[in-house]
Amino acid sequence: MVVPSWRPAAAGAAALAVAALLAPPAHARTPAPPPSACGAPVNRQLGDVAVTMQLCPDWAPAGRIPVHSGTRPAGAKVVGWIDPAGDGWYECGMRGDPYRGIPGAVSRWWAAAMADNGRWGYVSQLYLQGGREGDPEQSLRRC
Repeated sequence: MVVPSWRPAAAGAAALAVAALLAPPAHARTPAPPPSACGAPVNRQLGDVAVTMQLCPDWAPAGRIPVHSGTRPAGAKVVGWIDPAGDGWYECGMRGDPYRGIPGAVSRWWAAAMADNGRWGYVSQLYLQGGREGDPEQSLRRC
């Protein structure tokens, strides 16, 4: 599991301790490029429309990811939810207003997505595992 860099230090420290126990000796390690959080873009047929989307690992501390009607959370309504079990499909990313829906974290980056109820909207990229607080998910294509 990828732990976002802005998550509580205790979670990061625990993950590092486990990784240190399971890691091979230093002389056996070879540097690897950082993994791409989101998969390659693919065309998905959604009703009568083909949409280019990417499968991205996501997570949610409350067990569900809110999908907003816009990228301005002050005026946007939650139009649906995404179950974070498994990876989710996201269309593209864009900059919007700051989102503070996760205590202690903020990001201006959003991802276009379809909620589990079939409604389209926007998800804060704080819910994508590959990004860092305040930065866009680099492997998600831009809108």
